[in-house]
Amino acid sequence: MLAVRALLGLGEGGVFSSSVATLAEESTPSRNGFNLGAHQAVFPLLGIGLGAIIATQLEQVVGWRPVFFIVGIPGLILSIILAFVMKGSQQKRQIAKEEAPEEPVVTEKSKPHIFAALKYHNVVLSSLISILYMNWLFVFSAFATLFLTEVRHLSLSQAGVVISAWGFGGFVGMLLVPALSDYMGRKPAMLVFTVLNGLFTLWFALAGTNQTLLFVILLFGGIFGWGCYPVYLSLCTTESVPRELSGSAVGIPTAVGEIFGAVLMPVIAGALADKFGLSYPMFLAAAAPIIAGVVALFYIETAPKVLARKAAQEAVDVSTVLAE
Repeated sequence: MLAVRALLGLGEGGVFSSSVATLAEESTPSRNGFNLGAHQAVFPLLGIGLGAIIATQLEQVVGWRPVFFIVGIPGLILSIILAFVMKGSQQKRQIAKEEAPEEPVVTEKSKPHIFAALKYHNVVLSSLISILYMNWLFVFSAFATLFLTEVRHLSLSQAGVVISAWGFGGFVGMLLVPALSDYMGRKPAMLVFTVLNGLFTLWFALAGTNQTLLFVILLFGGIFGWGCYPVYLSLCTTESVPRELSGSAVGIPTAVGEIFGAVLMPVIAGALADKFGLSYPMFLAAAAPIIAGVVALFYIETAPKVLARKAAQEAVDVSTVLAE
């Protein structure tokens, strides 16, 4: 199981960072937030929202081993589709390159280093936030179902329906929060929604057995929590670096978060669960987003619309001073 999960992560990391870099190149800057949010919104919708229901129901019919093969089929279909769709995008870039004015020859020495993106302030901060947010994601996803079945004494199918709210909320959040950050700014959006995410995760841990209440809590928790992912991992990074560093600007925080947040923190959470009970991983998952909100205070704002408003206001202020 560990080996299979490692292989899944290897493929996921390569696809995610490359796809974000491609979207960052293709998107209009003013719509970057919405476009990248829409790109990532399908993951919680299908992977957790519908996936939690489908997987738990299939498990009762065919057993858990065949489920692994069944849920892998869409990935194979998508890889075939991408082989044709992405080919057209590559051809466009090649044509644009051929039509563009001749550029200086890029030598090996002039190529950006693989870790060159770490020179940028926001990439470092996103790497720290990625550790915290991967902690929230993987600790919560690893222990939430167990918490519902062992502590709240729900059946597996009931727990699957409750957890699905997390994915449905994530779909809405990944469309809503990045789009809002286009207008209110990346830093304020991260601060507000990470703290709300932590508070709703804590509420989930303290709530009783009312399935409707648990569903609603996870629905809003998913909106606030998942919605922050495109902001810190895609927008604050790609908007802070030159275009040629977009891939590594996303890949570095993803890798750091996977190693320290996704690998180490579930182990620590498991030790806490063994010693103190299954509620403690929920508390650990709740604390991480709140700390991430504090880290987000140190972001350099990158939202194009917000920067344009600031520049316009500064121009007005200068004109006013000169007029006086």
